[in-house]
Amino acid sequence: MTRGNDGAALDAALTRHLTAITQGDRAAFAALYDLTSAKLYGVAVRVVGDREIAADVVQEAYLTVWRRAAKFDRAKGPALTWLAVIVRNQGIDVLRKKTPVAVADEVLAGTPDDGPPPDAAVASGQAARLVRDAMAALPENMHRALALSYLHDLSIAEVAAELDAPANTVKSWLRRGLARLHRELPADAREALG
Repeated sequence: MTRGNDGAALDAALTRHLTAITQGDRAAFAALYDLTSAKLYGVAVRVVGDREIAADVVQEAYLTVWRRAAKFDRAKGPALTWLAVIVRNQGIDVLRKKTPVAVADEVLAGTPDDGPPPDAAVASGQAARLVRDAMAALPENMHRALALSYLHDLSIAEVAAELDAPANTVKSWLRRGLARLHRELPADAREALG
C-alpha cells in the first residue's frame, strides 16, 4: 500500500469511528483514540508549549469529540484535520485563560521600556480601535472567518471545519471581508497596523 492509500485508509477508518461515536459506540471512541492520540498530543504540545498542559488539552478535546462527533462532515475535509482543529482550539482557549503573573511595581520601575514611544502607542491603539469597529460591522461569517484565519492563525481547511462551511466559501468570505476592511479603514489606520 502506498503512503497516499494509507492516508485514505486512515481517513476512512476515522470517519467510520466518528459515525459510530454519534451512536454512543465506546469501542469506536477507543479505536479513534488509539489511532489519533499521538498525533493530536503533538498538535497540543506545539500549541501550548508544555507537555503536561498538552495532555489536559487532549483529554478535553476528546470529550469535545465525544459530544460533537455528529458535527463532523467528511465533505468539508479529512477527519484528522477536524480533530486537530478541535485540539488547537482547546489549546488556544487554555492559553487565553492563563492569568498573567503579578509583577511588583519595584521590579517594573527598574526595567527599561523598549516599547514604542507614547505617540506611536496612541496611534496604534486608535488604529486597533478602528479595525475592531470595522470588523464588528462585517457580516458574522466574514468576521469569524477573518478572526480565525488572522488572529488564531488557522488554515483555510481549519477555518472551514470550525465554521462548518466549504473551503471555497471560506476563501470568498476572507477575500470579501478583507476588501471591505480595506475600503472602510482610513489609510493611516492601515499603515499603523502594518
